[in-house]
Amino acid sequence: MDRVLGRLEGEMEAQRKAFRIPGMAVAVVQDGKILFAKGYGVRRRGGAEPVTPETVFQVGSTTKAFTSALVALLVEKGALGWEDRVTDHLPAFRMYDPWVTREFQVRDLMAQHSGLPAYSGDLLSLLGFDRAAMIRALEFYRPVTSFRSTFAYVNHLWLVAAALYEAKAGESWEEGMKRRLLEPLGMGDSTLDRKGFLGTENRVGLHRLRDGRLETIPEDWPFLDWAYLYGPAGGLNASVRDMAKWAVFQLSGKAGDRSLLKPETLAVLHRPQTVAGDGSVFYCLGWVKTEAKPYPLVWHNGGTSGCHTLVQLVPEAGLGLVVLTNLEGTDFPEALGRRFADLWFGNPDRDWFGEARKALEEKPREAPVPSARPGRPLSAYQGTFENPVYGRIVVTHRDGSLRGIWGPRRTPLAFHPAGGDTFALEMGGTEPLGAGQFLFGEEGLSALYLEALDDTGMGRFERVVPPSRQGTP
Repeated sequence: MDRVLGRLEGEMEAQRKAFRIPGMAVAVVQDGKILFAKGYGVRRRGGAEPVTPETVFQVGSTTKAFTSALVALLVEKGALGWEDRVTDHLPAFRMYDPWVTREFQVRDLMAQHSGLPAYSGDLLSLLGFDRAAMIRALEFYRPVTSFRSTFAYVNHLWLVAAALYEAKAGESWEEGMKRRLLEPLGMGDSTLDRKGFLGTENRVGLHRLRDGRLETIPEDWPFLDWAYLYGPAGGLNASVRDMAKWAVFQLSGKAGDRSLLKPETLAVLHRPQTVAGDGSVFYCLGWVKTEAKPYPLVWHNGGTSGCHTLVQLVPEAGLGLVVLTNLEGTDFPEALGRRFADLWFGNPDRDWFGEARKALEEKPREAPVPSARPGRPLSAYQGTFENPVYGRIVVTHRDGSLRGIWGPRRTPLAFHPAGGDTFALEMGGTEPLGAGQFLFGEEGLSALYLEALDDTGMGRFERVVPPSRQGTP
C-alpha cells in the first residue's frame, strides 16, 4: 500500500501541473478506513492558499449517487419500490409519449435510458428556471430513441427522483440530504447551495480553459447557481475528507457502527441498468460500472463550471478513491482513477494521462463571433418571442446593436450578425450560444429559431403579435 501510494503521489502531482490544474485533493479508503487524504496546489490560480483535505469543491454529478441513496432509503422502508410506476406517486409526471409516461418506473428515473436526447433542457438551469419548471418541460421533449433502449445522460429526471423523495418523505431534498446522509456520515464541510459554497472560507476558486487560456470564473458570474438549481443532479459542495466518508459508506452501507443501507441495496445501486459504451461500460443508478481487471470499477464523475471530480469504488476489494479538482473540462480525474487501479492491482502500465491530454488537445476551440452584414435593418428583427418550455425572449434594436432579454433571471442576449437573417448569440456577455435565425413569412417576422435547442425539437420561438395588430373579432 505505501509503495503504491508513494508512486501514485509523485505521478499525480506532476500530472496535475501538466494539466494546468491549480489545485486538487485526493483520498483513498479501504475496509472502512481513510488511508490517505491530501491537498495539492492552490485554491485559486495565482494565489498562495493551499488546498487541504478540508477545502470545499463543487462535486457536480457525483451528487446523483446521494439522490439515488435517498430513494433507496425509502425503498428499504417500503414507502415505494424500484419498479413502481412514477405516476402512482407523482400523478402530474408527464413525458412526451403517453405510453412512456404510464410505464416509467422509479428505477428508470436514475438509469439514463429515457429515450430523450442527452442533456435535454440543461440550458433551463442557466436561465434561472426552477426545478418545477424543468420537470414540467419533460412533457415537451421529443424522444430520439425507444424507451429503455439507449444510454443518454439526462439531468432533468434526477429532479423528478428528488420530487418523488419529497412526496414520500414529507421533507425537501435538501432536508433529507442533511438529516439522512450528511449528518449521519459526519460530512460537516458539505453544503447544498451557492450561499453555502461562497460562505465557506476554505473553498476553491473555479477555473476553466477558454481557447487554451486558463481563466478564473468570477464569483459574481451570473450563471454560478445553475448547479444548485439542478441540486439533486449536481449541487453538492464538499471536501475530499467528506467525500472519503461517503466512499466508505458506499462500500459498507454504514455510518460508523450504524447501518444506513443494507449491502443488497448497495448492490442494486451499483448494478448495471443500461449499456453506456462498448459493452464494458454500464450506467447503474447514479453510478457507472466499467469492466476492469481484476475487478469492475464503480464510479461517477462530476463537472460544474469550474470543477471536475471523481468518486471510484472497487467493491470487491473494499477500495475507494476520490479526486477533486478546481478546473473544469479535463479527464484528469478519470485518468487518475484508472492509473490508481492499475498500480494497486499490479496491472500492466498504460498511459492513461497521455490519452487524457490528447483528448483535451483535440477538443475544438470556440469559434470566433462572426462579423457580417445583416440581411435587413436591425429594427426589422425586433419583437417578443415565446416558447412553451424556454419562455419569452424580448429582442430590441438599440444603439446600433441587437439585444435580447430571456428567462426568469432576465439573461441578456447579444445578437452578432452572421449573414442574412442569421446571428451568432452570446448569453450574459460571455457565453456563446450558437446560431439564431429570424424567420419571416408573408406577414413579416414570424419566429426566432435557436439552433442550440434543436436537440429536443424546442428551438422555435413564435413571435407574439401585439394586441393592436391582431385585428378585431
